[in-house]
Amino acid sequence: MKSFAVVPATLAAALCLALSGCGMPGESRSFQVLAKDAEPLRTAFNNDVGRTRVLMLVGPTCGVCLRGAADIESTVLARNNDPRLRGYVVWVPMLGARELDVPEATRTVPDPRAEHYWNPGGELMDATASVLGLDQQAWDVYLGYGPTARWDGAPPPKPDFWMHQLGGTEVGAPRLDAAAFEARTAELLSRPVQ
Repeated sequence: MKSFAVVPATLAAALCLALSGCGMPGESRSFQVLAKDAEPLRTAFNNDVGRTRVLMLVGPTCGVCLRGAADIESTVLARNNDPRLRGYVVWVPMLGARELDVPEATRTVPDPRAEHYWNPGGELMDATASVLGLDQQAWDVYLGYGPTARWDGAPPPKPDFWMHQLGGTEVGAPRLDAAAFEARTAELLSRPVQ
């Protein structure tokens, strides 16, 4: 079992409030708990072959993550009503996050084309890190997949592009820019399904 960094509750709450991640209006969304093999996310991802997909790994108590997820919601999903676009939000156990934190966090991505998951052991962070070539866990990362991507192995497939909000290090991908992410997503949507 991995140990995850814990931020004092007052600091986490202050960050969350400062970045408009808490107290959002609207209904919380349902979510599913991921098994160590990333099921049922892997099945949903493969059922959506033929569609453009966005995968986010974010912390439900991380204000910066909540802001990033909200930016993807408002810039990528809300502005593009294409039914061929799907989203998967994987809430991960960083900064002391627990399953009890997930319902409130799901309000940041209310789009009905987005599915929510909780990854209690953080296995998907390690699997994604190996795919992205990171020497740290992959969280606060945003991945874009074209219509032909399939998730056949244990780790997720390599994305067509990705962005991040990881602190302090250069990781070989740009920092999250929602407008640039939307432009890249539009490119993926324009690809023919083979």
